Amino acid sequence: MTTVDVPSEGFAVTVSFEGSRAVLGVRGEVDLFRASDLGALLHAVIAQSHRSVVIDLAGLAFIDASGLRVIADGANHLRKSGGKLTVRSPSAMFRRIVEITGLSGLVQLGQTATVAAHLGAEESIDLPE
Repeated sequence: MTTVDVPSEGFAVTVSFEGSRAVLGVRGEVDLFRASDLGALLHAVIAQSHRSVVIDLAGLAFIDASGLRVIADGANHLRKSGGKLTVRSPSAMFRRIVEITGLSGLVQLGQTATVAAHLGAEESIDLPE
């Protein structure tokens, strides 16, 4: 696991791997000043030919439009290359923003890491919105 700590009110992104999936765990606030850091890591993972990428938002405190754009851009890039981006542990507010902005057709929303680990990859389900 690689941890990247960027000095800004506890913002950090961890990169780990679950089988063939790359998982970026986001902690803190993703705003105009930190979105580029998240984007750089996401694009580096995609550039390494990972086609299944999960962004885990369990530790997310805040995200603005610039952070959403990073996620949408990453999802779009993966989709074009036959991959997919899943957002794990989205808050109710994040789910609503994805719905309102029309990103629901591009970004797959998943369950929490605990549920996924308990059920296993074959039994994984999406929680109702």
